[in-house]
Amino acid sequence: PIYIQGFEAMLSNINCPVLAIFGEKDMNVDWTQTQALYQKTLGKNTSLTIKSFPDCTHNLFQCETGGFYEIQDNKMPWNRCTGFLDAMAN
Repeated sequence: PIYIQGFEAMLSNINCPVLAIFGEKDMNVDWTQTQALYQKTLGKNTSLTIKSFPDCTHNLFQCETGGFYEIQDNKMPWNRCTGFLDAMAN
């Protein structure tokens, strides 16, 4: 659910190019719902590019499960998702 009243209208009024980047193991937001929202709103008026990264968290770090404590418990190194920085630069 969207918690900001009028959020869809706000997104629909954006008219500059947008790059939306998602980690597919994001435990903070449902990236597929957010992607659909962006396509429905931003995609109408602007150039929308969507990139998603498998095995990546909300903060775009490599992960196995996406669990909240996976990186903090040193089960995974703090490695950025492969291709994330290139997507940002391009």
